[in-house]
Amino acid sequence: MNKSLLILLAIIIFAGWGCDKKDANFADSSSITLQNETPIEIIAVKETSYSVESIHEESTGRRIDLEYPVFEGSGDEYIKINEEIKKFVDELKESFIEDYNGLDHEYDLGAWFLENSFTVPRNDESFISLVLEGGMYTGGAHPNYFYKTFLFNMEEEGSLMNTADIFNPEAGVLDEDSGAYVDWLNYISGQARLRLMQQDYADADWINEGAGPQAANFALFYLTDKEIVFLFPPYQVAPYAAGQQQVQFTIDELAEYLRAYNF
Repeated sequence: MNKSLLILLAIIIFAGWGCDKKDANFADSSSITLQNETPIEIIAVKETSYSVESIHEESTGRRIDLEYPVFEGSGDEYIKINEEIKKFVDELKESFIEDYNGLDHEYDLGAWFLENSFTVPRNDESFISLVLEGGMYTGGAHPNYFYKTFLFNMEEEGSLMNTADIFNPEAGVLDEDSGAYVDWLNYISGQARLRLMQQDYADADWINEGAGPQAANFALFYLTDKEIVFLFPPYQVAPYAAGQQQVQFTIDELAEYLRAYNF
């Protein structure tokens, strides 16, 4: 067989492989800015398939467009995970409708709306990490944005974890300058403030308050196979015009503070 024919066959095989149906396991990540442009390493992991549940309601003066994943595993942990996600979405929708019905809309600048998208930054045998990101307009000068993150520990029957759950409260690292041991919260807070001060719109007072060493400041986070990323909505550490801010830590960087899970 001559060289030209071999090349042609290789092109045909490659093209056919690339036309496979897109799997729902590949999450839409358009709403999260990827700041690291290093080529992504593809690692074969067992993922849980999911379908997308959508809610669309529209009436005079308001519109609702919401979507969220429904994970398709067969165990009780998936029932628990799906119920937790649906509960949040239902409460968000009901609160929006209640607010709308409770106000006079004579001076609204436009129709109210509630909408969102979601991403699944990690989905394997150890963790499912989910980010819901949306916008809400309630008659003011501009829409407001909301974020909700979930981290489910698949090694513990899909239990929902908050920030403090992934860190060891007894772990500390010696600060050579001060001679004191620094716990996870003070380390993350200190590094977050240093990094946020390098961003546009940086304001020391705003950042020190919104990224100070209180666990509530770091309640929004997601997990990948290499990083823990903390999210800060508009107004938490910067003005509305600056948009969402985020600070990334590699898992290796935080290894001495993390509990003994399979990160």
